Amino acid sequence: MRRTFLIIICFLIMASFAFAKEDPITVLKDSTLKFFHPVTGKITGVEGNKVVMDIGLKNEIMSGMRLNILSEGGPFIHPVTKR
Repeated sequence: MRRTFLIIICFLIMASFAFAKEDPITVLKDSTLKFFHPVTGKITGVEGNKVVMDIGLKNEIMSGMRLNILSEGGPFIHPVTKR
């Protein structure tokens, strides 16, 4: 009787893992890594201290994200720091 009870408990525990939601660590990892994918686009304008680009929601770019901007061809030189 006791052995049967233990087998049923083990089966129920294994079944609960099969139907469990996605691991929270995996969800956190996936949501963090989506911020680190390469995106290509063009700067279409500058409005004060903001830059307007031709990329957006289709590439999962959101307002407030920090991006590295690289110039095709020659190096980009900052007009103030000259770097």
